[in-house]
Amino acid sequence: MKRAAYYIWTDTQLVHAFQIRKYLYPDVSADLFVLDVGRVSEQAQKFLEDHTVFDNLYRLPLPAYCTSSSLWSKLPILRQITHSREYTQYFSRTVGQYGPYDLFFTAGFWAESLYFLSAISKDKLPEIYFLEEGLASYAKDSLRCRVDSYWKERLEKRICFGNIARQAKKNVCGIYLNCPELYFCSQPIERFSIPAHRDTPLEKELLGCLCRGAPLEEYKKRDVVFISSGLRDDYEPDHRESDDILRHIIAACGAEKIIYRAHPTELHEKERLSDLSGLGIFVDSVPYWFESIFPSVLWNEKTIITRNSSSVFTLICTQNVFPNLILTYPLYRSYRKNGDPIRSTLSRIYSMLYGEHREKICTVNHYTELQELLLSAI
Repeated sequence: MKRAAYYIWTDTQLVHAFQIRKYLYPDVSADLFVLDVGRVSEQAQKFLEDHTVFDNLYRLPLPAYCTSSSLWSKLPILRQITHSREYTQYFSRTVGQYGPYDLFFTAGFWAESLYFLSAISKDKLPEIYFLEEGLASYAKDSLRCRVDSYWKERLEKRICFGNIARQAKKNVCGIYLNCPELYFCSQPIERFSIPAHRDTPLEKELLGCLCRGAPLEEYKKRDVVFISSGLRDDYEPDHRESDDILRHIIAACGAEKIIYRAHPTELHEKERLSDLSGLGIFVDSVPYWFESIFPSVLWNEKTIITRNSSSVFTLICTQNVFPNLILTYPLYRSYRKNGDPIRSTLSRIYSMLYGEHREKICTVNHYTELQELLLSAI
């Protein structure tokens, strides 16, 4: 019998792994590996274990050395070499005994997935399939496999992975997407549809685990939803600019109408989220699967403001709704300074999604423009 390994680290990936396992590969022996970065519901994991949806479920704690502050971590190349050795040893020790596998499902070649793949592969790489993880799966070639990126990154990946990245890329057999027709990456890759949600007791109970604690009533009664795209190390100023955008939104339509949906990478920033709450807006910082509330809210009546949220894309793609959408990425210093080659692709994707409703999409370049749009929409 064939064996499959699913390697995930977010609730979105967990749901997609569940759908593909249950509806497309039910007769293939399957193990689920969860990288514990605090973004996968404990209740959902226990549910999958109790109902033996996967033959085995393994939790992989994030190695402590990932946050090392030693001298080695200050030097990029040395940091790469050190972390590469540590990651290789960690995954060989924790998952090496479970391979080999015939099929491998993951969101992409990041989050240490290449180290994991190397550890379980033994003498032969499995067939590799990607699972959709928001907009990155449709527009960011560099996130599919970074061996084709800039020369510096190619050198670092060569040092870290040897030939495994290049070999793995050759074994990619396809990608599972909610909207395969909107895949605009330049890499040739076969596209498959993620199975639609089914009204089965098992799936309903799983989704119930994932929406536990969701402040659904707040989404029903408030008109403006600011969805954060999170914080990356190379975008350090973006929080300050997000806060500036929020203040202009409050000035335009009033704090009582606004929800700030915090990104999972922000949930540890208790003081900042408390400060935002002090402005009078509702801060949604509960760790649940945001997409689980989509069917219960009248989104066509809402205005969504975001720099570039994967959740917004998933909402429109799966629910066939068309909220007012205000994209704010030109207001961020990181974009003004460096630009972003995928923005034109994202605009094209949104335009195709909205179709005849595309007049409900606006990209703002100034705070005054943002306020004027809100005053006319609310």
